[in-house]
Amino acid sequence: MEKIITSKVRLLREALGGTLLDVSDRATVDYSYLSLIETGRRHPSPRVAQRIADALGLAVSDLFTSLEPEKRNRKEDVSHAETPDATRSL
Repeated sequence: MEKIITSKVRLLREALGGTLLDVSDRATVDYSYLSLIETGRRHPSPRVAQRIADALGLAVSDLFTSLEPEKRNRKEDVSHAETPDATRSL
């Protein structure tokens, strides 16, 4: 779970066009600490995670959602595809 937030903070910040300094200022987090979070060398407390999410204009849950939901869905789709129609549960 911790790895997800560190990867997502950087991806979301960059996708939203925010700089490290801009987001750290809005989140009232030192920019070097935010950099450490983004690179996975530090993990934010729930309070800091909330401030980062607020600074990005997101819900804190957005920081914890999976980066690769399609892979999980594809695996489920494959397992259903291998099940014969006669035995597939409804």
